[in-house]
Amino acid sequence: MSARVPVPDDLTHIQCPECGGEGRCEYERAIVDYERGGYLVGYYDDCEECRGSGEVELDIERDCIVDEYGMLYWKDEPKF
Repeated sequence: MSARVPVPDDLTHIQCPECGGEGRCEYERAIVDYERGGYLVGYYDDCEECRGSGEVELDIERDCIVDEYGMLYWKDEPKF
């Protein structure tokens, strides 16, 4: 078992896990082509998870564990 890393008390937001803090992600859009069956086109747009800000609010249930004293620790690796 690895050592637990505490979550700072003043931390309210973390880097978006979807876009890596960039605020933009690549998505695919289906293009209908009746002769060839269609294809996918890649495009960049604002991240759906963080809405382009690059940060998401810290979700205690998703990102942290709570010990018997109420202290918060990162579940896996620190995500900041």
